[in-house]
Amino acid sequence: MSLSGCVGAPSDAQSLNDGKPLVQRSDSGLLSATVTLEAASLTRGQNSFLVELEPAVDAGADAPVLTSAVATMPAHGHSVTATSVVADGPAYRVDDLDLFMSGLWQVDLVVAVGARSDHVEFSLDVP
Repeated sequence: MSLSGCVGAPSDAQSLNDGKPLVQRSDSGLLSATVTLEAASLTRGQNSFLVELEPAVDAGADAPVLTSAVATMPAHGHSVTATSVVADGPAYRVDDLDLFMSGLWQVDLVVAVGARSDHVEFSLDVP
């Protein structure tokens, strides 16, 4: 029932329930992403969330663009891609990420920053 940053143990998870966003820095440090779950809680099945991208001070003049959201379930080899990633004002709406099975999912947000590519990764613990 939580969305978390890269964590070592489930007890370290940061919850996105009740409107609490997760702030995660990208792998290359070009930006940080604030992820907010659309619903009151994470559920098995279709989930949607908002992603706000904030470039790092030294990232250059190019604005980051969210290009895709992919979730994998390493324990079972499952992978799903959000059906829609659309700019919504200063944020992006990631719609219909079908987390069809309970357990730990790894989410990879792929972001373009000019000619460079970066990733924001976090875990989802689906009840």
